[in-house]
Amino acid sequence: MAKVVNPLFADFYEAVGSTIVFQRRYGTDVIARKKVRHAEDPTSAHTKARAHKWGQGVRAYVSEDNPGDTLLQCISRYALSPDAPKNVDIVTVRRNQQNSQLFDITLGWDQVTNKYGGHPLDNLVGYFVNLSLDGLHWQRLNQTPITATSYTDTQPFQNLYYTVQAIDDQDNLSSESDIFVIDVSTLPRPPGM
Repeated sequence: MAKVVNPLFADFYEAVGSTIVFQRRYGTDVIARKKVRHAEDPTSAHTKARAHKWGQGVRAYVSEDNPGDTLLQCISRYALSPDAPKNVDIVTVRRNQQNSQLFDITLGWDQVTNKYGGHPLDNLVGYFVNLSLDGLHWQRLNQTPITATSYTDTQPFQNLYYTVQAIDDQDNLSSESDIFVIDVSTLPRPPGM
């Protein structure tokens, strides 16, 4: 990796170092590209969107959109993703009132209060909950972010996999929480099933 000499890049290298690689190409400008994170994604691409968001943060600082904010605070607001939600767990499991073959699972998690690298998160919009029936294929359960730190899903009595993601008002999406597995063999079987 090329040595980072721009102080702005140096300050944020630690914050995004696990997801972004900075490079200088043949004497041109520094570019940021996505670091390969998964074996099934052998390619990497330049992350123009991240660089664009950094630019938005700099412009917000220069134009004093948020008076009193430092440059780091402005860039943090625009360019850094929230931390992944932690401590996803079951709050309740109940038989569904309308359909006795289904049960209502309420999941809960800790509120996300920081962005990547420990920067304060003051622009959280909410959370997305994702479900998988096999641990491989995932679907988002809510199409708009929820503000609560709990979510109730209705499913058949079977093994289920959930993750939760946070999103801020700049559409920066967090990494997924650890996968929370509901293993029905460990749950009390609802009566009549």
